[in-house]
Amino acid sequence: MYSVDDRKSFEKVQFWMSQVIEKAPKNVIKILVASKCDSENVEVTAKEGVKLAETYKIRFVETSSKDGTGVDVPFYMIAEDFVELIKGESTAATFGEKTLLNNFDIDEIRTPPPQRMKKPQFCCLSC
Repeated sequence: MYSVDDRKSFEKVQFWMSQVIEKAPKNVIKILVASKCDSENVEVTAKEGVKLAETYKIRFVETSSKDGTGVDVPFYMIAEDFVELIKGESTAATFGEKTLLNNFDIDEIRTPPPQRMKKPQFCCLSC
């Protein structure tokens, strides 16, 4: 993640990606997120973000927590990539002997049991 109004944060992405490549499982889910896309003081263009994401063959999204633009998109991307990762059992991410995706049933992930979907009895003080 970097801020579009902070060139230095964009330049640090290469360092963080090198750390991920070196230390994380080979197929860890990665997304390049540009924050503050609502800023009037843009130092890093979307085109630059896309180009950097293409360099690492990862997805790119611009977000703004101020106005809510795209803040949910990275979560959906991760969920989509996670389902794809699970489908291909041979690509399960591992740390040493432990597999992070042990014994997952893809249908269970897509359709949660009804008890997980129940609404809380009291969701707020006005209920």
